[in-house]
Amino acid sequence: MTTDDPTYIGPIVDVEGSTVRIRIDPSVTGGLKFVEGRGYRLGQPGSFVKIPLGFNELFGVVVSVGAGSAPKNVDAEEYGERWMSIELLGEKRGPTGFSRGVSEYPTIGDEAYLVTRDDLAKIYSSSGNEDEIEIGHLSGSPETPAYINLNKLVSRHCAVLGATGSGKSTTVSRITESIACDERFLSSRVIIIDIHGEYTDLDIEGAETFSISHESQQDAKPLYVPYWAMEFERFLNVTLGDLEGAERQFVREYVAQFKEDSVNNQDLAGIDESTLTVDSAVPFSVHDLWYQLHRDVYATHTVAGGQTRETEAIKEDQHGNPLEGDPMDVEPPEYKPHTATPRGEGPYLAKTSVNLSQNVDSLAGKLRDPRYEFLFRPGPWGPDSEGEVEEDLDTLLEQWLGGPQKVSVLDLSDVPDEVLDTVVGAVLNLIFDALYWSQELPEGGRERPLTVVLEEAHRYLGVGKGSPASMAASRLVREGRKYGLGVLLVSQRPEDIDSDMLSQCGSVIAMRMKGGDVGEIKSRATDSLSQLVELLPTLRVGEAIVLGEIVQIPMRAKIHQSAENRRPTSDDPLVVNEKATSGWNSDLEDEDYERVLVKWRGRGSSQEIGGDDEAG
Repeated sequence: MTTDDPTYIGPIVDVEGSTVRIRIDPSVTGGLKFVEGRGYRLGQPGSFVKIPLGFNELFGVVVSVGAGSAPKNVDAEEYGERWMSIELLGEKRGPTGFSRGVSEYPTIGDEAYLVTRDDLAKIYSSSGNEDEIEIGHLSGSPETPAYINLNKLVSRHCAVLGATGSGKSTTVSRITESIACDERFLSSRVIIIDIHGEYTDLDIEGAETFSISHESQQDAKPLYVPYWAMEFERFLNVTLGDLEGAERQFVREYVAQFKEDSVNNQDLAGIDESTLTVDSAVPFSVHDLWYQLHRDVYATHTVAGGQTRETEAIKEDQHGNPLEGDPMDVEPPEYKPHTATPRGEGPYLAKTSVNLSQNVDSLAGKLRDPRYEFLFRPGPWGPDSEGEVEEDLDTLLEQWLGGPQKVSVLDLSDVPDEVLDTVVGAVLNLIFDALYWSQELPEGGRERPLTVVLEEAHRYLGVGKGSPASMAASRLVREGRKYGLGVLLVSQRPEDIDSDMLSQCGSVIAMRMKGGDVGEIKSRATDSLSQLVELLPTLRVGEAIVLGEIVQIPMRAKIHQSAENRRPTSDDPLVVNEKATSGWNSDLEDEDYERVLVKWRGRGSSQEIGGDDEAG
């Protein structure tokens, strides 16, 4: 090679490990070079450099550039001594393909050259393996597709991180579409934990949406999360709150007895008294639990000692019928009032050693609240007073994980905030346990791997939170790989995510962000590419720096947008719309705020909005 080569940059002047410093030759007099009619910007951070070493070619990425005072023997003093610093990434040996890492290092005086688009095509070209999907193109080369490795995406986990509006959801939808719509992946399956309802309208063949507000969503199926499938601690958290000591043990014994009775009343797959624990996923009636606890706390009795259910002082109606209430309607029994007479004639207060009145009242409120019906009245998975159910967990798991659909969207947007964390944790535990116990079966993750997308993960995976969702997700990223369970963690606030969880992600798709979030990514950058991460604040919408195991070499890529009907509903509303179909420059339409009220109060009910029905 000679300096007549238009791609020539200059000699190597310093080598320190994988960091190489190049002095830009004085003959290179501009920041723009033309090679075969194409322009290349010299020294752009994130661009690539090639160092030929015989039959071997080393490749590195530019991380910094600068200039010092011009040496005395340089005529063009106005340019100064310009330099660039690169980090070595990989090599191409002879006719073989590109490989990560280097087997030999350059020495002082070796020459560096621009990497052309033809070179990029060789580096980033598809290997022809079945485990690659295309997600976009290289930012500096629209003709060069950007591929990621699907095996590594699932088995080593991945994080999609970026500020709000940077293109995270679009990236997730592009990855999802690339998997679900590819005829190569007939048995693919993805579950999206969607807490904002952004993915409910994905028009992808083989995609199913399960929603609490399914009545108001076309083609959506009802989403149920049976309370009895939770471990005891999670169940307690979502029903009666944090209990300790005698109160906790009191409720625990009740639940254990209810589950034992349920096992005796019906034939449940895979369980009997010998394998039963209080954490077993066995159906029982939470309404009956509330009813019995209410009686323990609020009953009055006809006797002061030896109190039993038969001694309860229940009121009677005008026909002499006892007002016993109804557990399923959350109607408590009515008791004769306690009277403190001098002769102590009663009725007498219940003699109980536990203080559960506020907890019992709180549970009653939740059982009456329609927002909790997906949890406490879970359709065919809702137990009767004997604990019997129409459907067992196998049919629920088949809905989410089985069948022909490749994508299951679990829409949790209407889950009350106070139980969102617990519900997400319950869902993740169900998924993990199903794949753990089926690992050697056709339904398991080793035969048919599964990716779980955790959208807006910072909402429930906060630093040091120790919450049900955080603990469940932590188990997924730490142990899921062995059982064919991958995680795609999506967040606009990586600084708020448990650092241990992020460290388990083998790859990062980092989009535009700034401040402490950049620092979080920078601290985890591999291949000595921390300076490359400094580019994050300047990325365009939909542009990403992809690092880690899903790519052979880190890349700056523009993610392709899916068709509008295959994108989540997360785009910013247009204040001024060129098509004038919405926004401030559109025609003012007739407004009716009564329908707003109907929608608001109905929480997405099936009542037609804007029709002839009377608003209520």
